[in-house]
Amino acid sequence: MNLDYPKGREDKFEYSLLTDRKGWRKEEIEGTWFPDAFMGPMKGLMEKMNDPNYIYSNSITDAFETMKVVEAAYLSSETGGTRLDM
Repeated sequence: MNLDYPKGREDKFEYSLLTDRKGWRKEEIEGTWFPDAFMGPMKGLMEKMNDPNYIYSNSITDAFETMKVVEAAYLSSETGGTRLDM
């Protein structure tokens, strides 16, 4: 959705393993990154707002780590592939 907003583009997932050197591969994915990636966290937030005793499983640290992955994906998209040292 972020690419070519508001129309969006089809989501795709491509990866390459350094261990086998077979090059880039495509993996089929279901759903759409946006909004599907936010369904769980938003549902949890709504539960927490409705019930103060609800244990919200998401954290600021998780959100920060997720944004690091998102930014790496943007960089990878711009450069044709980026190695991640995680």
